[in-house]
Parts: sequence; C-alpha cells; structure tokens
Amino acid sequence: MRVLKHPITSSERTILAVYASDESGNEVRTASKHIAIELYASPTEGSPFIFDLNTLFNSWCIPYQLDVRLIGTLETVDGQTIDALNIEKEIDVAGEGKICPQVAKFNNAAYLAKDGRTYAYGEYVPAKDDHRHPLVIWLHGVGEGGKDPEIAYLGNKVTALTEADFQKRFGGAYILVPQCPTAWMDAGSGDWEHWTHGEKPSIYTEGLFYLIDAYVQGNPAIDPKRIIVGGCSNGGFMTMELVFNHPDYFAAAYPVCQGYDNAFVSDEMIASIKDLPIWFTYSTLDQPLSDAYSVPLIKRLKELKSENLHVSIFDKVTDLTDRFKDENGDSYAYNAHWSWIRFFNNQCVDENGINEWDWLAEQSAK
Repeated sequence: MRVLKHPITSSERTILAVYASDESGNEVRTASKHIAIELYASPTEGSPFIFDLNTLFNSWCIPYQLDVRLIGTLETVDGQTIDALNIEKEIDVAGEGKICPQVAKFNNAAYLAKDGRTYAYGEYVPAKDDHRHPLVIWLHGVGEGGKDPEIAYLGNKVTALTEADFQKRFGGAYILVPQCPTAWMDAGSGDWEHWTHGEKPSIYTEGLFYLIDAYVQGNPAIDPKRIIVGGCSNGGFMTMELVFNHPDYFAAAYPVCQGYDNAFVSDEMIASIKDLPIWFTYSTLDQPLSDAYSVPLIKRLKELKSENLHVSIFDKVTDLTDRFKDENGDSYAYNAHWSWIRFFNNQCVDENGINEWDWLAEQSAK
C-alpha cells in the first residue's frame, strides 16, 4: 500500500479582535496579564483537524502553530511599552492546550462489547429531574473513526445536539456518540474499496447494538420508548443496518446521505421497518454516496404505505448563515455529500414544512 505523506500547510490568519482577558479568554475591563486574539475561522481556514489519507480519519493537527508578532508597540495602563509578546507558537489542540466549552459538556468513555471490540464513545447527560428522557444516538461518518471520541463529536457539529435549541424540544435528551474503530461499513477487510453496502453485514453491527443497549440499561433515566438513532454517510449506513436488525428497538431513525444499497434489502427487511418513523436526508448531487442509495428505499416504503416517512432533499449544500462566501461573493458551497450540515444547523424540513428537530422530539415507540 502506498503511504502518503502528511501535508504541512501554512497561511495567514485574519484577526477580528484583540482584548485583555482572563486566563480562559473572557474579555475583562481591568488590568490583566492575558490577551485574547479572535481569529476568523471558515470552512477553509483555521481547522484544528486534517484528513489523513492513509487512515481516512480526521486527526488533530500536530503540531498546530500560530506565529503571533507585534508590528508595532503596545502601551500598558501604567505607561510601560511592550514591543514583543511571550506567546508559545505550538498549541496542544489534541490535549490540554485548547479551551473548548463544547467539549466540556461531554463525558468520554469506552465499552468492551461482547464481540470483543472496544468502542470509545462520548455522552451528554441532561440535568437530572424526576422524568425519563429520550436518547438520541449519532453515528459518525468515516472521517471520525478511531479511538478519540472528541473527534467523533467535533469533526462535525454534533455539539449542536447539546445546545438549548435542540435540548428544549426534548425536555432534555441524552446524546450518545459511539466511535467506530475503523468504519461502520467495514465488513472485515479493513479496505475502504471493499466496504459493505449491505451485501455483507458490518463487523460492528452487533457490538454497537450491545453498547447502545448496555448504555440504556445503565441509565434508568432514559425512556426506552424514545431511543432515536441516526448518522451520516457510513453512520447513515449503520443506522439502516441497526433498524433492519432491530426494528422494534428504536422509536425513530434519521439517516443522512446513507449508503445501504436497495439491492440487498429483501421484501422482509423493508416490511420490518414500514411502521418505523424515518426521516431521510440527502443531496441529489452527492457523489460519494449518491441519492441512488436512499431514493429506492423511500419508494418502497411509500409503496408499503409507511405513514411516518419524511424526506429532506437538497441539491447544493451551501452556507445559509451568510457567514461564508466564495471568491465570487456567493454563498460558500460545501461538498454536496455533506448534507449533515443541514441537519446540525436545523435546516431540514419536509415537503409539508415539518421541521425535523420538532418531529424527532415527538417520536415515541408504541
């Protein structure tokens, strides 16, 4: 196998603001030995991750360096002149060198399943009260595999599921983010060119289910009638794999740009999920996993009169926040495979205007 060298890149960064701060970067109006520098970040600038072409995983940029220099002088409140800053260039983004409030909301752990494999995972636990709460499971894409669950929930905007806008709809929800050691579509070869699309079972299907069920059993505040599973790309495939294997376990599923091939779905399999609430999301311009994976399944479910079936369809996946522009000043266009961006930004509605987050919060097994 040809081993590719890790790329080393550098670029100028755009400074948005500079101010005195406390040691956590919060702005202060009093004298301080700390300063905070806000840098512009975009889809093409400032990521702490790099996609490793050898492993097909996202990994932390090591080293991650910022060369910050004064082009003039600073004057302190007591009249002293500063002509240089004492700033360490290298930042330990993979460890203690980062301040990331989103990470602090998660607990990281690992589970040794009955299949003999260890699965890392991240969990978010809502505030305790006298009620049971739903469990929302997110299954990552290929880039977030490995043994570091922080990558599984930071590689995409999974942290949105812990924020108030999502949580308030559920009255507080547990969030479980399992991490696959390789790829959810791995049927045993370990070779991405031979990933399964359903012709063979994934080697992780039952181990992942053991993890999910053990997590539910270990958290009595989880409502077993409100277990919701979803994921993108590889994780979308595994979402379908799980519901085909355990159709009565889940209250709902929300596969995004999923990769389970209709050719390997028997009549019995599709019939087993016709009463399961499912929300498909995909882009018509997706190339890695085209809409040919989702469209036939949706058609067959409609033919079976599936009553709680919803779909969000996009062509381009562009930035709708007006934050990011391309060189022509138009809204930045992401890779069309990345339709999960729509889900995490709460931009998915169906043909009747139903909002996906609202819909997910309403689902409960009979």
